[in-house]
Amino acid sequence: MSALQSFLAVLRFVLELILVGLYASFGFRLGQKLVSGLDWTLGMLFPALLIVTWGTFVSPRAPRRLRDPNLLLLELALFFIGTLMLVLRTQAAWGVALFVVFVLDRILLGRLGKPAWAEPTSGPR
Repeated sequence: MSALQSFLAVLRFVLELILVGLYASFGFRLGQKLVSGLDWTLGMLFPALLIVTWGTFVSPRAPRRLRDPNLLLLELALFFIGTLMLVLRTQAAWGVALFVVFVLDRILLGRLGKPAWAEPTSGPR
């Protein structure tokens, strides 16, 4: 296992955390603009939907983990939605940067392989 593989795996996790924060922030802002008092509801609902989707279909220990190409398509869709959220907040450069870093990280992890601690498992530990 190389240090680069570990760095890429940790970067991937950080990108996922940023995505959860984006969904929450977008939900809060959208709720504030729609109806007073809806901000907390959407601010919690958007990231919850992301976390449930990610935990069910994408994470290494997901009970219904998808395989490529479906896994890749779902990941791209979730990160693209995050990019659109930033674009709608007039932060397009950050959105594009997030998406590009995710794609590069995904490509490099695919070519180099993930470290053993980041590989999917076939069952609960």
